[in-house]
Amino acid sequence: MLKDPQIYLLLLTTFALLIRIFKKEEHRQLFLILTSGLFIFIISPPALLLVLFNTALIRLARNNYRYLPKKWAFPFSALIPFAVLIYFRIASIENYYWVSLGMTFYSLKSFAMFIDTVVNKKSYSLREQLLTNMFFPCYSSGPVVYPKHFQKFEFSIKKDLIGMIRICLGIFKADFISGIFINGMITSYYGSFLSEEQAGSFHQGLAFTYLKFLYTYMNFSGYSDIAIGAGQLLGVKVPENFNLPILAHSPQEFWRRWHITLGDWVTQYLFFPLLTVYRRFKKLAGPASTFTAFLLLGLWHEISLGYFLWGVGHGVLLASNQLVKMKSMKLPRLKQFFENSGISFLCRITTVTAAAFLQTLANLHDATHIKLYILKLMGF
Repeated sequence: MLKDPQIYLLLLTTFALLIRIFKKEEHRQLFLILTSGLFIFIISPPALLLVLFNTALIRLARNNYRYLPKKWAFPFSALIPFAVLIYFRIASIENYYWVSLGMTFYSLKSFAMFIDTVVNKKSYSLREQLLTNMFFPCYSSGPVVYPKHFQKFEFSIKKDLIGMIRICLGIFKADFISGIFINGMITSYYGSFLSEEQAGSFHQGLAFTYLKFLYTYMNFSGYSDIAIGAGQLLGVKVPENFNLPILAHSPQEFWRRWHITLGDWVTQYLFFPLLTVYRRFKKLAGPASTFTAFLLLGLWHEISLGYFLWGVGHGVLLASNQLVKMKSMKLPRLKQFFENSGISFLCRITTVTAAAFLQTLANLHDATHIKLYILKLMGF
């Protein structure tokens, strides 16, 4: 969304000033729908048409799913939020990125609102659905927001200052640290790392892995900072999305620190429903639900070998982590072993290295590069 940061900041500043003219929350919500629609239209007119189509489709499914055969009504309707996304994932469409801009995130939010309405008996107006799906600071890269985040708008000089600082920090992280510094190091020192002609070594592969992970982390968390700061200027409290994941000492803690809003969505709308499906597995229901949830999450990111391996890898790590925690509850010595400072430090290094390895795999889209990367990481 920051193809031209100057235009983004100019529009944001204008919208932040104009929204304060309105006194009623409903009018502020409508203003944000209109300005978000304008913003998306400037970036990609087809993307605006698709988000409006998706929202209309969800409301249609919500209001009419009872008329379908009982056995298929709920599963069929629940898949509708992802129907367009699946089509774009499978079909080969020109200018795919700009046409489908934001689709991965508003499909999640549409699914959540559908489940909340049908299962949890909540009620969302068309205005709430449109604003949740279209809110422009979070439209393309998150964090994941819900209708509850737009119920109350708060403005103050302190919030404005914090918002501007977060935006500046985000631009610095995404454009300078990630885009220039880390990307420059990768290009200069490892530009030909994945070529068949260049020999590889373990330490080179490890350095390449950490740099690719840091690039993703700084870039992604930078965009989250910008979204949170923009939300502050618009009176919206956008939830935090990163909390120093490099300090995580286990896969579970990593996902409490990395893309926090996505992790919360997975827990609420994938993990808990899957628990009911796997309840016959008893003690293994939790690990089985976690593995399945992250396998699906990998395919949600992208239908590719890299993200399939990413989903399988995180699913295995998290399921194993759950099994170890279950064992440690029965074996106090095992719990004390992991609480040892030296072992805890080793767990942190292992967790971050595993996450970095999986993230690097995800960013390698074809089998040839994945094979080369693994072989060079092994020193071949």
